[in-house]
Amino acid sequence: MTLAALTPPFAALLAQASALADTVVTVPVHSGFERWVHLISGVAQIVIALALIVIGALLLALALLARRLYRRLNEFLQQLHPEVRPILRQAEGAAENVKQITATARAKAESFGRLADDAQQRLTRASEEAERRVKELGAVLGVMQEEAEALFVQTASTARGVRASTEEFARLSAAEPAAAPAAAKIERPA
Repeated sequence: MTLAALTPPFAALLAQASALADTVVTVPVHSGFERWVHLISGVAQIVIALALIVIGALLLALALLARRLYRRLNEFLQQLHPEVRPILRQAEGAAENVKQITATARAKAESFGRLADDAQQRLTRASEEAERRVKELGAVLGVMQEEAEALFVQTASTARGVRASTEEFARLSAAEPAAAPAAAKIERPA
């Protein structure tokens, strides 16, 4: 068989194969240090690969163990469910009671708050009313004081007038003892 008889793609491959025999392949020679670095790097890659395989195996074992534990826990809960149901009902009842007590306490607290607000408003109004009455009483006492002072001044003035009149009458009575018999002669109407 000749090259021409083969199809063109195979002919190109045969041409390259004949040229390959003439190709020189070179392999680099590493020094001692580079050889050790390549050797250690290869060993490190192998160790890392083995470590990953071990970690994968451990994770797989852990997943299987978790699956087994989940099944056991699920079976335990299925067995426990009938026994827990009455406890859950009692807990729900207790929670409902607590809810009612809380609602009652809230209502009482709100009622107490309204009562305290109402009492505060009443005390404020009473305080304002007492303050108004005290002011009125103060005004009345001021007027009474003015009247008492005026009455006192009038009384003092009257007492001074009476005293002055009494003194004048006594002085006149003492100065006219001789004129008194003449006054006795005056007839008095009966």
